[in-house]
Amino acid sequence: SPQMSAGQQNGTQNIESKPGDEPQLQILVSDTGIGIPAPHLPYIFDRFYRVDSSRSSEGIGLGLAIASDIVRLHGGTITVQSEEGNGTTFVVTLPLQKK
Repeated sequence: SPQMSAGQQNGTQNIESKPGDEPQLQILVSDTGIGIPAPHLPYIFDRFYRVDSSRSSEGIGLGLAIASDIVRLHGGTITVQSEEGNGTTFVVTLPLQKK
């Protein structure tokens, strides 16, 4: 499965794609960053939600909401797994259509 990694001063990012169980594609985007505290996870796809305004001066909390809408409009799902201090993984699952 194709994979791409990028290292940064505060951790690494990884993007991987693989076929799913059904005719679908899974895209995994993960990092080794500070993670997202569990109480925030149910809200991160809400418009204008920011986990912690002190983390970054950039962004207004729309990116994940827009990504979620795009994935849903294509018949897919997006989920998140995160552990504070150990990074985060987003899994995008999209159906594949036969042509």
